[in-house]
Amino acid sequence: MIASIIIPTHNRYRTFIKCIQSLLSQEFEHWQFEIIAIHDGRECDYDMAEIERLGAVGNFRFFTIDKGGAGEARNFGISQAQGRYILMTDDDCVAASDWVSTMTGFMDTHPEMVAVGGQVLAVQPETYVQSYIKFKNLLRRPVRNVKGEIVTLITANVIYRKEVLEKMSGFSQLFRDRGISCGGEDLDLAFRAKKYGHLGYCESAIVFHHHRSTLSALTRQHFNYGRGVFIACVNNGISYEELNFSRPTAINIIKHWCLSCWRLYSVSIPEYREKGLRLRHYLPYFFLDLLRRNVFMVGAVYEFYSHGGDGR
Repeated sequence: MIASIIIPTHNRYRTFIKCIQSLLSQEFEHWQFEIIAIHDGRECDYDMAEIERLGAVGNFRFFTIDKGGAGEARNFGISQAQGRYILMTDDDCVAASDWVSTMTGFMDTHPEMVAVGGQVLAVQPETYVQSYIKFKNLLRRPVRNVKGEIVTLITANVIYRKEVLEKMSGFSQLFRDRGISCGGEDLDLAFRAKKYGHLGYCESAIVFHHHRSTLSALTRQHFNYGRGVFIACVNNGISYEELNFSRPTAINIIKHWCLSCWRLYSVSIPEYREKGLRLRHYLPYFFLDLLRRNVFMVGAVYEFYSHGGDGR
């Protein structure tokens, strides 16, 4: 079997079904790939009759495990996988019809790559927060370090060679142990994968993502991102400065706030004008930019002091 697709899911039945339907509709021989979905938590209120019907259509398996976070669910899926490539996406994503063929084809022609990320675009927004995220294209491309090297591959759209995941024992349990169900574990995995080869990016491999729809959900997400990035950096001996971030200390958070205000004024306003954003959106988008960036920093500072000030 060429590929196994891993999808953790929890409390997102509506978007989960759309995700599975998009995978079952791939322009790829169905016998050459499998879909493995893992419900993170034994108490599952999904429509099992519908899931069984979808399972009869294609090579689709559905599991439930004790709640342990997205990383733990993906590790379970990897243990069940039979494909030589492991593709990952999320239960709030919809894959383009050529996603599997594009990702596997890219890996076939780039043997030096151990993992490759794709483009993540927003679905049609339903809320103001989602409109902002779509405007910013927050997850569209991977983050690069100061040397221009790719350092992040997000699990909304990524492919790994299975043997590399097995060598790394999959996702780290550090994040679950710190009480982070989602945030940073994909960055940590990418950091460790770089020891075995190159990370790449395939822009033509596309998934569409349902972004966070409320202000509170966006705030929680980026707070956990900040915590997760700090843990991933400490776990791999990587300095924050290497990722173009400030060292997460109480003093630096004040500097970060001031710098964010200046950067957003000097960079974001010209961006708004260039992209034709309406004037009435300037202030709300400016506020969301400021909130997102600084909540991320607060999360990193929280972890820094939780570690007793340890870290690079």
